[in-house]
Amino acid sequence: MNHNSYRWILYVITTVIIGTLTIQIYWNYKNYLVNKQQLINDVQQSLDDAVEGYYADLAQSETI
Repeated sequence: MNHNSYRWILYVITTVIIGTLTIQIYWNYKNYLVNKQQLINDVQQSLDDAVEGYYADLAQSETI
């Protein structure tokens, strides 16, 4: 093989590596956003449940 063939193979390998890294970064970022939103939803739901429970206990103790 001549020098140009080696250079072409190097360019293909480099392009594949860059493409693979780009896809992995995109998937990781997308996964991060989904997990962040899920955490926010879980925390909000827990807070709502705690406040609702607090006021339910408060109302129950006030009426008795």
